[in-house]
Amino acid sequence: AFIASDGDLLDDLGALIASADPRDSDDAEDFRRLRAVFRENPEIIVALQPRVRLFHSVVRAAIAQRLGTELSDPRVRAASGLAHLIQKTAVELWAGDDCDSAEGAAPSSKTAAPAPASVADAVPVAITSLREVLTISPRTSQEPS
Repeated sequence: AFIASDGDLLDDLGALIASADPRDSDDAEDFRRLRAVFRENPEIIVALQPRVRLFHSVVRAAIAQRLGTELSDPRVRAASGLAHLIQKTAVELWAGDDCDSAEGAAPSSKTAAPAPASVADAVPVAITSLREVLTISPRTSQEPS
């Protein structure tokens, strides 16, 4: 469906990421604990990296097929990087990562919105936020001095 689609690439990337992520049924607190285990045992991350690279290479190949071009095309590279960013942001939103707190700390109560119930639910939030950031004029995003 992704390769043959003529819809919005960003929306289609979001749907692809949301459908491919098995974490949408996991508990966010369990995921935060798992990340603490990863920090304490970096060898686990090294063992998981080939799977992560495989996922990203499959997404990149699908993007290249959709665009009808080579993997080395800068548009494929940019869209692949964007897909990675969307996935990472969605996981962070779902897990309740708080950028201002200590690593591994519980989410802040100052968060503007509650954490999405799943990674799949967080993907549209990440995409909407990205669209907003890309359309904001630097002049309108700054407070008057």
